[in-house]
Amino acid sequence: MPVEVSGACAWGEISTCETVRHHHRPTEFTMPLQSQMLTARESALILNIGVSTWWKGVKEGRFPTPIRFGRSTRWRRADIEALFAPAE
Repeated sequence: MPVEVSGACAWGEISTCETVRHHHRPTEFTMPLQSQMLTARESALILNIGVSTWWKGVKEGRFPTPIRFGRSTRWRRADIEALFAPAE
């Protein structure tokens, strides 16, 4: 059962409106699907670029191909984080 908490835990601040299910830092496997999928705005924010620059990069193939859910467009968090991985 989720527990309402406030204050700090081992991995950062928690507000009173957040619900904690685990005592450890969430991983890719414990995060809900919504946390693993990013909007164009969230993706651009991670890369510290504008949204129009993000869309231009997607169109040119410099950024990952989006996944469409009906009218929603999302990107996998892992694909965005892979942009920071060193080239082999």
